[in-house]
Formats: sequence, structure tokens, C-alpha cells
Amino acid sequence: MRVYCADVRPLTRSETLFNEKLKEVSPLRAARALRPRAPEERSLCLGAGLLLGIAARENGIDAAKEEPATEKNGKPTFARFPSFHFSLSHAGKYAVCVTAATGVGCDVEMIAPPREAVCRRLFTPEERGYVYSFASPEERAKAFTRVWTLRESFGKCAGGGLSAFARSGGMSDPGGVPRVAGKEEYVFFTPGLFEDACLSICLFSPGNDEKIEIERVEFS
Repeated sequence: MRVYCADVRPLTRSETLFNEKLKEVSPLRAARALRPRAPEERSLCLGAGLLLGIAARENGIDAAKEEPATEKNGKPTFARFPSFHFSLSHAGKYAVCVTAATGVGCDVEMIAPPREAVCRRLFTPEERGYVYSFASPEERAKAFTRVWTLRESFGKCAGGGLSAFARSGGMSDPGGVPRVAGKEEYVFFTPGLFEDACLSICLFSPGNDEKIEIERVEFS
């Protein structure tokens, strides 16, 4: 498994750089990157596309020329390369792309305080207990963001988003070695790449421990 990550702020600071990099992605990704009004959101979308392009090239694929497709479970793929498994995420100032030999999902979020309504409506008693076991607001925020990204990464890996998680029996040991009830073939990783954000990765990997390789990309 390989993780590509980047701080996208250089794309926001320089319109010239943004426009140059826009030429490196597919027309569909370029159009998507131009859709948001906020420059920060545009940079995040473009940054994720650029990381996918780098990852694809390392696997002999020109992402800018490939037709995007969707698997039955809603996961994105390339029509001609269905065995190239990847997942994209972005938030705040970070863009991330994860590739693996099997199904994968990732989610990155800036660390934020617990949202009471979310915890009450979506989190299981064990997940809520883990979040509120910390007295420090900073540690509680980290725990909340960890649980949220773990849930999101599973939804992306299994397909179906958070509804996939809702159909499961919840997560055990969210602060240790997380597992989703009845879905032991899915394993989780939290690489700890950022001080102000949390990245979680879910991998469909029955019986396999996957080594993580990190590639930090600078846009210039």
C-alpha cells in the first residue's frame, strides 16, 4: 500500500501554478476542480487529482487519458484498469491518494471538537465512550476525528459510504485495533502523518498485513 500526500496551499497562493497543474489532469478532473467558488476548495480537488496522476504513472497508467468508471458498489476506478485500486480524500490543506493491491478507502479530516449531534445520532455507545473518555478537549477532538475518519474509510472501502457502516454492527476498540462487527476482513491503519489532521485507511485484506509506503509530494 502506498500513500501519497500533499499540502495544497501552493496551488491556492499561485494562480499561475494552479493553471499549469490544471493541464496535467483529465478534462473531467479539471472541470471538477474549477467548479467550487472558493480557491481553497479548487486547490484541494486539483491536488487530489494530481496525486492520483502520480500514483497512476507509477503503475504504468496515464490517468489524464483514462476513462473513469464506477464499480457496482459505487467506488471509483478506471474502466481499462479495474485492478488498480485507489482512494482519494482531501480536507483543510491536505490532499491524499492511497493505492493498494486490493480494495482500499481513505479519509482525511482536520482535527475538530466532537459534534454532539453526530456522536449521539451516528456513533455507537463504545465509540462515544472512547471519545468522551478524554478529559482534555484536545485529546477528545483527536478521538472524535479518529472515529469519524475510521468510519468514512470503511464506507469508501466497502462501498456505499456511511450507509455501509450503518448496516454493520458498529466498531469495536476504536482507540486500539479497530474492527467492524462481522467484517473482520477489513483492517484499519492510522499512519499519523499530520499534527493537525487525522488520516485513516481501510483495506480489504483478509489475512494480510500490508506495509505502508509514504510519498510526500510538493507542488511547485
